[in-house]
Amino acid sequence: MISRKFDIAAFALLLSLVSAQVLAKPPQAGAPGNNVVVAKVGEKAITREDIIHTILIEKFYKSPALSEADALVIVMQDAIAQEVALSVGVVVTPSETPVNFPFVNEFTPSGAEDFKAQETLPPQEQAFHVSHAAYAQLYVVPKIIDRKLRRYYNTSSFLHSSERALIKQALQLVISGKSFEEAANATGLMTARRELENNTIKMPAALIPILPVDSHLPKIDTLFDILNQLTPGAVHPAIIEDGVGYRVLRLIARNGQKYTIETIEAAKPPFESWLKERASTLHISINDDALKRDVKRDYPGIDWVGRL
Repeated sequence: MISRKFDIAAFALLLSLVSAQVLAKPPQAGAPGNNVVVAKVGEKAITREDIIHTILIEKFYKSPALSEADALVIVMQDAIAQEVALSVGVVVTPSETPVNFPFVNEFTPSGAEDFKAQETLPPQEQAFHVSHAAYAQLYVVPKIIDRKLRRYYNTSSFLHSSERALIKQALQLVISGKSFEEAANATGLMTARRELENNTIKMPAALIPILPVDSHLPKIDTLFDILNQLTPGAVHPAIIEDGVGYRVLRLIARNGQKYTIETIEAAKPPFESWLKERASTLHISINDDALKRDVKRDYPGIDWVGRL
C-alpha cells in the first residue's frame, strides 16, 4: 500500500513537471494551420502566425503577456498605417529593414530609422523564436512606416491648406499695421507671448571632427537663428512652419540669450485624426469569430473595431 501511494505521488509529480514544461514552451509559429488568414486590412492579410510572432516578440522585450486578441489588434493597427502609407506613396525600402537582429550582431543597417534597443544578454541566452523576416515585417517596418507617415503628414502643405490660408491672412494683417491681438481675432487664431532662453552649448568647429558626436541628438532649434536676425520690435517677414503648425513671429526684446516673443499660431490637425479619416475608407474584417468577439469586448473604443 505504501509503495502504491508512493508510485501515485511520484506519477502526479512527474505529470505536473511535464505539464509545466509544455506550458512554458513558446507558441509554435510553424505549426499546421498557422498560415490561415484570420483577418484582413484592405489588401493586407493577417495570419495566426503573425499573431503568434507578435506575442513572441513582445514577450522577448519583456512586455506584459499578450492575449491573441491583444496581438491581433497590434498587427491590425500596424497594417492600417501601412495600407494608408501605401495609398499616399510612402513605402519602406529593403535597405531600411534589418538584415540580421541588432541584438545578435550589434548592427544597425544604413537607412534604418528606428530600433528598440535590446538588453545585453549574450545571444545564446536570448529566448527568441521568430525569423529575421518576421521580426523585420512585424516589428521594425511598422516603426519606420510610422516615422515616415508622420513626416509625410507634417510636410504635405496641401493637407493643411486652411491653416496656411489663415496664417497668411494673419501675417498680412500684421504687416499692414494691425496688432497681433487684432490679427488673431480677425482670423480666429491664437496669440501668445513667451519668454525663451537659448541654452545651447556651442561647440568649436575645430573640435567637432574629433568628438564622438551622436547624430541622433536633437538638432539646434533654428528659431534662435531667426530671432538673432531680428531687431527688437521687428516681425519676421515669413511664416514659420514646424511639425505642429504655423507661426507669425515678432521679437519684442532680447537680453543676451533670453528672448521675449509674440506669436500668432495656427495648429495643424492631429496626425491621429488624419490617419483615422484615411483608415475609414479601408475594408477591415476578422474571420475568426472567437477573436472577433474578444477584440470587440476588449477594444470597444477603437474606431475600426466598431465597424467589424
